[in-house]
Amino acid sequence: MNKVFKDCKWAIVVLIFTFLMMLSTFYCFACTGDDCKQDSQVFDSNDGKVGQVLTYCGEKGNNSIGTWTDPSFLKGDKGDKGDKGDRGLQGVKGDTGSQGAVGQNGVDGKDGYTPVKNVDYFDGKDGEKGNTGANGKDVDPAMVESLQNINTEQSEKISNNNTKIKALEKTQYVVEANARIYDTKRLTLLPFIRYNIGRDKVDTVGLRFVVKFGSSYEEKKLAQLEARLKALEVK
Repeated sequence: MNKVFKDCKWAIVVLIFTFLMMLSTFYCFACTGDDCKQDSQVFDSNDGKVGQVLTYCGEKGNNSIGTWTDPSFLKGDKGDKGDKGDRGLQGVKGDTGSQGAVGQNGVDGKDGYTPVKNVDYFDGKDGEKGNTGANGKDVDPAMVESLQNINTEQSEKISNNNTKIKALEKTQYVVEANARIYDTKRLTLLPFIRYNIGRDKVDTVGLRFVVKFGSSYEEKKLAQLEARLKALEVK
C-alpha cells in the first residue's frame, strides 16, 4: 500500500512540474498582434540524457537557450519504508545436472610390514610325551565266533534277496483261472487264482469286481436277434 502511495506521489509531482513549465513558457513567450516581433525559439546548450528535463526562461520575441538538467531536484522528501512484500511462489525444480567426471585414482598404499621370525614371532615348543597306555584286554573267542556267524548270516540274506530281486525284475509268466459267480447287466463278480511259472508258486488269489457302464458285444447281438424275432412274429 505504501509503495502504491509513493508511486502516486511522484506522479503528482511530475504533473505539477510539467504544468508549471507550461505556464512559465506561456507567460514568457505569449504575445498577440503587433506586440510580437517574431516567433520565439528554444535551443539547448548541452546534450541531454534519458530522464533529464530542459529548463529555460525566454524573453518576449527572443530566442532562449535551455539546459538539460537531472530532475532529481524535483524530488520531495524520502517516504517511509514500505511493508515487506509477500513471499514469491517456489520456482520449478531444475533439471538434474550431468554426471561429474570420474575422479583420479588414489595413491597406492604402502606395503604391509613382514614379521620377522624369532623377532616378531617364535615357533611353539614341543609338548611333553604322554604316559604309556595300559595293555588292552584279550577279546573272548566265543564273542568273535558269534560275530563271525552273524556276519555270515547277513551275507547269505543279502545274497538271497539279490537273487529274488533279479527274479522279479525278469518277465513274469503266469496262469490265471477265474469263475463267474454273479453276473448282472451292470456288475460281475469273478473269484480268481494266479500261478507264477517263474517262481513256481501261486502268488495271487482274489475276487475281481467288474462294473459295466455300457452294453457288451453279446448284449448288442441279443438285442438285434430280439428285434428280428419280433419282426418275424409280426409277419
